[in-house]
Amino acid sequence: SDKHYTAYIYGRDGDYRAFAALEEQAEPAAGQALLRVFNTAPDAGALDVYLTDSDAPLDDAVPAVPNVAGATLSFYNRVDRGTWRLRVTGHDDPDDVRLDLPAFDLADKARLTLVLQPGSGGVLVHALVSQYQGALTAMKNTQARVRLAAGAASGRSI
Repeated sequence: SDKHYTAYIYGRDGDYRAFAALEEQAEPAAGQALLRVFNTAPDAGALDVYLTDSDAPLDDAVPAVPNVAGATLSFYNRVDRGTWRLRVTGHDDPDDVRLDLPAFDLADKARLTLVLQPGSGGVLVHALVSQYQGALTAMKNTQARVRLAAGAASGRSI
């Protein structure tokens, strides 16, 4: 009915889900952009998205888009245009970084959807950037997590 939607199909083998996101949003003011987040990684839990300067710690930072639960699309959030370091963490845990992109560009008056996708281990995430009524760009995670399990005979410490 004269409206624009983007359809997202996500999930794991045999358990696919479909979601239609309305793409009808007023353009932001000059110097700003709009960002919303779609968390298609339910195993990763609720996530916070930070946009910071490249060397800024997350200790005192405030998420640009906080607490995005699995299978949830956030509202659009106004942010300043520019090139930011984008970090995704577990909700309320800035030390639990799930994705770290050193240069995330938000153009003047941009309207973007950041689609968070599950990584192969279920905790780290990848991203797709969906331009408003436009192109889709993949941004793969280059990090890995390693788990170490060690055992010793006779209950000795290692």
